[in-house]
Amino acid sequence: MFYSCDTADPIKYYSVHGTLYYYTPPGYYAHPKDIPVVLDSDTLLSDLNGEYIFNNVSEGYHLISVSIAEYEPYTDSFLVSRNEMKNIELKGVKEDYFPPIQLNSVKKFKYTDSNCRSSPYIYIEGEAVWNFYNKKEEGGILTYSGEEAIIYTRTEGGQNPTTDTIVVPLEIIEENHIIKIISSYCWNGISFDRYFDHLWGEIIFQDINSTTVISLKKNVGLYKLVKVPVACASTKYELIE
Repeated sequence: MFYSCDTADPIKYYSVHGTLYYYTPPGYYAHPKDIPVVLDSDTLLSDLNGEYIFNNVSEGYHLISVSIAEYEPYTDSFLVSRNEMKNIELKGVKEDYFPPIQLNSVKKFKYTDSNCRSSPYIYIEGEAVWNFYNKKEEGGILTYSGEEAIIYTRTEGGQNPTTDTIVVPLEIIEENHIIKIISSYCWNGISFDRYFDHLWGEIIFQDINSTTVISLKKNVGLYKLVKVPVACASTKYELIE
């Protein structure tokens, strides 16, 4: 007489836990609370520290996801074969930080230029006035053209102030998500992205190259431009709102 017995391994259960986080410049991480985390068909909310834990998760593959309006959707399939730690990096929905250019609408910047390496010390202060009056679209590329007027006062060694005005062509192109300044008094050739994670804040800073940094302000556009070609010399534009 033979007897049979069921030798199948019992189902094993584990926990899946982790922390939700997102990056905020200049190098910090935030841990959002009350964010729905979905594991297969189970849902729970992250706690005050952005943490979550699912208990009694069977061994095998599972799908974890986070889907909420202000964040990019997150989904991942992973194997549970022990107690698993699954930290989740969230990224905010990207927003346009460079609103459409308005024709025949003046934009003014405070303009300063200094060079303490020169002798005597040279300091220039005034306004840079931008005015676009023409727009052209070709091959999906928008080109805005106009003029830039620099009205400034120059001093040498803090003395002998002279006032003058310079007018130069101004041209900016928009191609997909990239903005490029083609022609300007100080900023020829710089290009930058217009879309950024809105969780990074109202003002976004971008390193253009080793000497130039710009900032964009949400719903405003270019907010500040700084160029430091050598130590003790700088050129700055700061938007006058």
